[in-house]
Amino acid sequence: MANALGLKAHHITGRVRDIDAVVAWYLRVLDLTLVERGELMGGKMKYAVLGLPGYSVSFLQFNEPDQMAVQGPAPVPHWMHPVFSVADPDATYRILEAKGVRLATHGPKPPVVKTFQLYDCEGNELEIVAEGAAH
Repeated sequence: MANALGLKAHHITGRVRDIDAVVAWYLRVLDLTLVERGELMGGKMKYAVLGLPGYSVSFLQFNEPDQMAVQGPAPVPHWMHPVFSVADPDATYRILEAKGVRLATHGPKPPVVKTFQLYDCEGNELEIVAEGAAH
């Protein structure tokens, strides 16, 4: 499906409490690659960029609680709901299950898993779906 503006997915950013633990989890569990890591704002914010081919997941950790505050009426979301596709969700489910990752399916676990949720070390929800799955 073409987008009239030519938009393509680039990255997603999430705010975390413990960037070291989060980076370690995504590297170990999801096998992402560390692209860049550093500090900004005079050390008040740490960041990490983890990559997949053609996409990245970025994390921010603010070291001062007031940096988490948002000006204006709309709060900044802690995390969006990232969804990743794989060729065989059932096999991916079994691999993650063996690693001890917290997993969930919609209702009781079916004999063959086609989509499922997983939770990172801070409880953020991600989703895995079959390649080509409709939304």
